[in-house]
Amino acid sequence: MDHLTARCLRGSVPDAVKEPKCSKVNGYQIKVEFKCPVGNYSQIRVLVNDKPSDNCSCTESNTISGLQPAQEYKVKIITLGTDKFADTEILKCYTDSTGVIVGSVFGILLFLLLIGLIVFFVLKKRRSKSNSEHIPISTKRKRFHTITKERFKQNYENKHANSDLGFAEEYQELSSVGTLQPKRAAELPENKAKNRFTNVLPYDHSRVKLTTVNDTATTDYINANFMPGYNSTKEFIASQGPLPNTTADFWRMVWEHHVNTIVMLTNCMENGRVKCERYWPLDYTPCTYGDITVTVTSDTILPEWTTRDFSVKHAKQPGVLYIRHFHFTAWPDHGVPDSTSSIIQFRNLVREHMDQRKSNGPTVVHCSAGVGRTGTLIALDYLIQQMEREHRIGTFAYVEKMRMNRGLMVQTEEQYIFLNKCMLDLIDQPSEENIYENQVPTDLIYENATVVRNFQSENA
Repeated sequence: MDHLTARCLRGSVPDAVKEPKCSKVNGYQIKVEFKCPVGNYSQIRVLVNDKPSDNCSCTESNTISGLQPAQEYKVKIITLGTDKFADTEILKCYTDSTGVIVGSVFGILLFLLLIGLIVFFVLKKRRSKSNSEHIPISTKRKRFHTITKERFKQNYENKHANSDLGFAEEYQELSSVGTLQPKRAAELPENKAKNRFTNVLPYDHSRVKLTTVNDTATTDYINANFMPGYNSTKEFIASQGPLPNTTADFWRMVWEHHVNTIVMLTNCMENGRVKCERYWPLDYTPCTYGDITVTVTSDTILPEWTTRDFSVKHAKQPGVLYIRHFHFTAWPDHGVPDSTSSIIQFRNLVREHMDQRKSNGPTVVHCSAGVGRTGTLIALDYLIQQMEREHRIGTFAYVEKMRMNRGLMVQTEEQYIFLNKCMLDLIDQPSEENIYENQVPTDLIYENATVVRNFQSENA
C-alpha cells in the first residue's frame, strides 16, 4: 500500500463484505465466499471460532482447512482498515459428516488390534521407577515462548497491529488458567464477609495462612496469596485491600510473615467509592489494630506516590518491625497510568528498598481486589529482572504462572498491553540513574523525631 492510500484510509471505517456465505467441502474443510466491500480497505480476514485465518480474497473461494468432521463452526469476516475494522454477522457453518461412521468403525478395529500393546506399555510404565506418578493432562491452549530482548520490539509491533489483535488473542488464552483450583477456605460461611469481592478468592494451595485465634480454624483466613517472584517462590504476597473487619488480620499477616515492605496501588477512595480501608494512622499518633500498634515515623509526599515509614509493635510479643510503605496514588482502577516512566521509576524505588533489606519476609502488594494493578506491578518487577539477567522477556509465561497462584492477576487486556509497553520503553530508552533524594523538596518530608527516639530508647 502506498503512502497516499494509507493516509486516505487512516481514521475511516471500512465497509463490511457483501453476501457472505459458507458451504461444506468435506469433513475437514469449509468454503467461505463473499463479495468485495465498497470503498477502501487494507485486508480481509476470516475468523473461525474467533481464530483468525490468513488474509483472504473476495474474488475467489476461501477454503478453511484443519477442521473436524460433523462440527458446527462460527465464522465472522472482518474488513480491516488502517486502524479500524468492520465485521459481518456470525455465520454458522458445518463440516461434512461423511467418513465419521467409517472412521468410528476403523477406530474400533484399531483398538482391538492394539489393545495388547497398550496393556503391555501401561504395565511397563507402572514398573518403571523413572516414570512420573502423575501424568499431566495436555491442553489445547497455545504456547507463547519468551522473546529475546533484540526481537521484542518487532514482536510488540506485530501484536499491536490491527487494533492490538495479537495481544487480544494472547490475553484470551489466559482466561481459564488456574480457574478450576479449589477455594474452599474462602467459600466457608465464616469467611465470606472477609472477601471484598465475591469473584476474587484465594486458591487453597497458595493462600496466606495466619495463626489461629482461640483454636478457631477459620481465623487463619485472609484474602491473600503467596506469589512467585524472580528470586523466590514466595517473594510477594498479593492481597486485597483491607476491609474494616480485616484490618487487624492484615497487620497480623504483616507481623507473622515478617513483612518489611508494603506496596499500595490504590487510593482509599476512588470515583466516590471506598476501594480500601485506611489501615495506618492519620498522623503521628499511634493506632492499635487488634494486638498490633502502628506508628507513622515519617512521610515523603511526591506528585505520583507517597512513602511512609511505620514502626510496628505487638502487645504480646517482643520486638519492633520497621516497615516502608510505598503508596502509588496515580493509577486509575481497572486502567493504567498515564505513562510508563512513572510506574517504572516507582518499581525501581521499591526494588532498591527490597534488595537493601536483609529480612527474608515477603513484600506485600495490594490494590483494591489485589489482582489487576497488583499483578501488573509484580509482573513488571519480574520481567525487568528477567530482561536484565537473561536478555529475554516472557510476559505471557509469567502472567500464566501468577494466575496459577491467584486468579485474574493482570485483570484487563489494557493492563496486559501496558505491561508489554513498559518493557518496550525500557528497551527503547536506556535506564538512567534516578537519585530520588534529590527530587524531593525538603518541605515534603516530615519526620516524627520524638517517636523515633522513643522507639529507639525502648528497644535499645
